Amino acid sequence: MLASSEPQSNWAFAWCDNVRIFHMGKSAILIWTFKLQHSKKNMRIQITRLSPHQNAKVFGILMAVCSLIFAIPMAFSLWLLPQPVDAAGNTIGPSMFVLLLFPIIYLVMSYAMVWVACSIYNRAFRHIGGIEFDQHTDGA
Repeated sequence: MLASSEPQSNWAFAWCDNVRIFHMGKSAILIWTFKLQHSKKNMRIQITRLSPHQNAKVFGILMAVCSLIFAIPMAFSLWLLPQPVDAAGNTIGPSMFVLLLFPIIYLVMSYAMVWVACSIYNRAFRHIGGIEFDQHTDGA
């Protein structure tokens, strides 16, 4: 339903459920607004334990896949460039094999670091508390 307030001023203000219209003379500004519905189903949740193996596995695989985005084009460009040689005719410089090892190195190192971080969190939770967030479930 459309209603207005302050008709005596130059600025008029009108609103309906989720649209507000501000206008002065021939100019108008349309603003979409969102209503926050408050419910008694808000819950504060505290994370008491993080699974070291599962979190480390997921993060390690994601890091390995993301590093492929850089390693494959770099290896391909290295393959296209002429390789430097020494006086005996042997090629010197970085190898494509080393570049293709980077995803494996990322996988192992990120797995280890996330595993350690989750283990430290699990031990420190008893002393300092955990990560908290609010969860809202809709009443529908």
